[in-house]
Amino acid sequence: MVDVLRLRTHGVGPRTVHSALAATPDPRSLSWQECRDVFDRAGGPYSYGLTQHLVAAGWDAHDVVLDLDLLRDAWIREHGPLPDAPDPRQALAMAVIEELRPRIVIDLNMKTFDAPQLADLRRRFPFIEHTIGVANVMKRLDRALGHDLVLTPSKPFATLLATTFRRRAEIYHHAFDPVRSAHATERDLRTIFTGKVGRGPYAERTRLIRALLRDELLDAWVAGDLSGGEQVIDARSEAPPLRELILGGLPLAVVGVLHRMTRRGGDLLGQRILDRLAAVERGSRAATVRSTETEAAFPSGRVNPPVYGDEMYRLVGRAAAVLHHEVNGAATSLRLFEVTGIGSALITNAVDGLEELFEVGQEVLTYRTEGEARGIVAWLNRDTAAATEIGQAGQRRTMRDHTVEARAQQLSSILREIDSRATARARAPRSDVAAFSRVAR
Repeated sequence: MVDVLRLRTHGVGPRTVHSALAATPDPRSLSWQECRDVFDRAGGPYSYGLTQHLVAAGWDAHDVVLDLDLLRDAWIREHGPLPDAPDPRQALAMAVIEELRPRIVIDLNMKTFDAPQLADLRRRFPFIEHTIGVANVMKRLDRALGHDLVLTPSKPFATLLATTFRRRAEIYHHAFDPVRSAHATERDLRTIFTGKVGRGPYAERTRLIRALLRDELLDAWVAGDLSGGEQVIDARSEAPPLRELILGGLPLAVVGVLHRMTRRGGDLLGQRILDRLAAVERGSRAATVRSTETEAAFPSGRVNPPVYGDEMYRLVGRAAAVLHHEVNGAATSLRLFEVTGIGSALITNAVDGLEELFEVGQEVLTYRTEGEARGIVAWLNRDTAAATEIGQAGQRRTMRDHTVEARAQQLSSILREIDSRATARARAPRSDVAAFSRVAR
C-alpha cells in the first residue's frame, strides 16, 4: 500500500507529447514510468517533480498520466489487461489503484471520476481513505462535491464549496518547475501573448488581444479564433463548467437552495438533480457558427500558431514582457508562474488574490481596463530596462515561494492534517462520535 497516488491528464496539447514520444528511440519499448518521464520532459503542467518532492518529504507517492496510449500500452505489457470501465482513462486509473493500493487519491483537474463514480470507487477499493480533487473555478460543481477535499486557486470557488455546500476546500495555487528557467534566452521580442481565444468565457480576453494587435503593440501565438466566430461546441462533451452552470443560466442562490433542500433525501438525490441540470444545459450549448481564419483576420504577421510545452517556454524566454488575461477574475492560473519563473515581466488583469502571491507594481503589473493595458504594454515596449527589472523581481518571488518544491511542502502539510484528523476521529469515544453526528444533522 502506498500513501498518495496523483491521477494526471496531459495538458500541454497532444501534439507536443506525441512529438516527444515519437522522437524517442523505439517508444513502444518504453516502460510506463519511462513514458511518464518523456511527458514531463515535454513540459507537462502538473509536474512529476512535485511527486518527487512529496517523496522527499516522507510520503510514498506515485503519479500516472491517464490518457497517453503508449503509457497505457506499457502498463498492459507490464501488468496485464485493464478492468472494465466506462472509458480507457478510468480503466487505467482503476488498474493503477488496484496495483498500488493508495490511501489517498488525488484527481488533478477532476477529469477522471464524477461523484457517483467516486462513491463506487470507494466501495470497490475500501483501502482508499480520502479522495482529493484539484480544480479551478471552471470545473464542474458535481465532480467537486464528490471529493473529501478540493484544492483550488479560486477564493470564490473555495468559499462556495465551504459555505453553500459544506465541503472542505483549501486555496492551492499552481507551481513553477525551476528546470524551465533554463529556457530564458536573449530577449529579442517585445510584449507577446500566448494562449487561447474565442467566444464565451474568452470573449473579453479576445477583444483585448485584438485591440492590441490592431495597435501593433504585441505579437500573439493563439489557439482559437480572433475573428469573433465561435468554435464548434460538441453536445457530447463534458457538462458545462461551474461558471456557466451557476453564474450563467442558473443563479448561485437557486443552486444553493436546491442543494440544501435535496440534502433531506441524501447526497445522491441532490447529485442526480445537479447532473440532470448539467445534462440539459450541455445539450442546449451545442452550436456551430461560421469561423474566419485567424490569419485572414490579421494578415500583418503578428498572429502565429499556438505553441505548447518546451516550445512555449522558449517563446516566453525570448519575450521582455508577456500579456496575460484570466478568463475570469476569480482564480489564478499556471501562466502567472510560468511567465514570472522564466523571468519575463508579467502584465495581467487584476485577479482576485494576486496581491497575496506577488507585490503588484513591483513584481507583476496589473490592469483593469483596456486603456490601462494598452498604456502598460506601450511603456514596457519603450522601456526595456523597466521590463527587465520587473521580470527579475517576479522571478525572485516565484523562485522563492511558488516552485513545485514549495507546493509539495504545502500539500504535505495538508495531507498530514488529513491524517491527523482521521486518527483523532478513530480514537474518539463512541459517545463523542454520536454527539458529533447529532450536531452535524
